[in-house]
Amino acid sequence: MKKALITIAVAALAFQIFTWKNKNSQEAPKLGSPVHEVIVNDLIDKDKKNTTIPKQDFYLIYFSAHWCPPCRTFTPILAKFHKINKKSNNFEVIFVSNDRSDAEMYKYMKQMPWPAVKKFSDAYGKLSKTFGAKGIPNLVLVDKHGTAIATSYIDGEYVGPTVVLDKFKQVLNARPMAKKMIEMAQDITDQRFKDVDEITESMKGIEIPQISIPTKTAEKTVNKIEGKAEPLTKAVEEIEEKADTKQKQMTGVISKPMAKAEPGKYKLSGVVSSGSKKWAIINGKMHTQGDTIDLETTIKEIKQNGVILIRNQQELFLEISY
Repeated sequence: MKKALITIAVAALAFQIFTWKNKNSQEAPKLGSPVHEVIVNDLIDKDKKNTTIPKQDFYLIYFSAHWCPPCRTFTPILAKFHKINKKSNNFEVIFVSNDRSDAEMYKYMKQMPWPAVKKFSDAYGKLSKTFGAKGIPNLVLVDKHGTAIATSYIDGEYVGPTVVLDKFKQVLNARPMAKKMIEMAQDITDQRFKDVDEITESMKGIEIPQISIPTKTAEKTVNKIEGKAEPLTKAVEEIEEKADTKQKQMTGVISKPMAKAEPGKYKLSGVVSSGSKKWAIINGKMHTQGDTIDLETTIKEIKQNGVILIRNQQELFLEISY
């Protein structure tokens, strides 16, 4: 159970930067059902034949029409992206036609290596109602559960399909990093369970002897130990005090521990390394050495147990929060 929770938490963290609300204050549109269940019975190919597709991780819902010049410009761009990325990634484009007739739609589909939903079918109605907008081309990136990740509109303002395609490229590029983080979490968890198992195994067959000591004898022994320990403790304190004084004389200052970053302002969720490269996950975003977190704060160094920040010319240490 612990192993599963760690894996899920790391995976969720890795994709946190790609959530809808990062750039859109409105609530993300939702189909209410998995996309595959909505479209499975209403897909057609460019040869006018019924077709099906396997379940996908992501869907690009493409509202377009042949009579629309910007659509005709963007469709080849989307087709090239599909050709390059489809084999290595689990996604599919679904065409929702705004053409004036079936003949125009099928003519337009000759340029598309992906299926369409039948015009005026249940799937056509649900996709149009949930993700459709007043203008085309409109590209909507949807996860397998039916929740929009990005659309061609942000807070009602048209930004175009290229913005959505760039967003999807970020998602695809982040997946190897997420996979690496999951593997690291699994390795750490496996090693901890292995260590516990080895200790447990080594303890088998060992009998712990039961020792009985009279209470008064035990008390006298403890008092003697404490009496001898007290002078030793004082001697150690004197040595430490002399050492501190000597250091002050040599350097002019007494070293102080590095100040900690303000709690609540920054949250370090983890540190990931690949070769000589290190990333720190701060406030849900990936950063590397030299990155600026805000107007006043820069990452000076990334360590295994935390991050050294520079803020207003002062070094702060940010510990990992579990």
